[in-house]
Amino acid sequence: MIHDGSQDQDLYNEQEGLPADAEALPGKAGGIVPAPPQGDGWVAEAVTAVEASITKLIDEFRVQPFIHRVEHSLHIRLVQLLGEWEHLRGWYPIGDSGFKTQLIHKEWPEARPRKKPDLTADRRRGSFDLVVLAPSQLRRTALEQFRVGRIDAPIVIELGLNYGKQHLAGDRQKLANSAVQHPYLVHLSRMPSSRQGATEDVIAGISERPKIAYVHHDLEVKEVSYRHLGRLDITKEKHPPR
Repeated sequence: MIHDGSQDQDLYNEQEGLPADAEALPGKAGGIVPAPPQGDGWVAEAVTAVEASITKLIDEFRVQPFIHRVEHSLHIRLVQLLGEWEHLRGWYPIGDSGFKTQLIHKEWPEARPRKKPDLTADRRRGSFDLVVLAPSQLRRTALEQFRVGRIDAPIVIELGLNYGKQHLAGDRQKLANSAVQHPYLVHLSRMPSSRQGATEDVIAGISERPKIAYVHHDLEVKEVSYRHLGRLDITKEKHPPR
């Protein structure tokens, strides 16, 4: 077997819970920068911006489900909507490194690795679709901590297109495992499915955490089902309206 040192790095990453593409300098990354305390004023204002952005995105999808062909395009659109808020704009210092970064990030590493049922060790951290970091976190972050994603994001969004209840449950578990302060699930679909009722049963069982936004277009019967953030009921309407 060829041994070129890469296995040692992989083992280190696995033990440290680093994402697969991280190559942290041993001993330099340190611990995870915690989320701001509950009730933080900056985070509260950011939550308002995030929830308004998610609502606008799902309303667009509810009216015109083919504006975006693929999930990644929906991610881009959500980043655009978040960036329209002055509160979430700008570049902020990363500790005393002399470098700056933005607050909105895609593919941010999970705060805590999840366990696989057949493994005794934690697996490598996966990634969240979108997160919002707080300026106060960045001020106390070393560059190496930022580079490998060792910041516990206070706001996390998981967004999926055309998935079933298993994927939805997996995203929910991912958010719960990292104990995200303000977790959001955005579940969008335009695929015909005989199992949509089972997916909606899962959605109906989510009452508080994470907050969920949902839209499903049944193109065959010309009906749209949706649920806004903070609501418990799923509304069904003819689409397009007559």
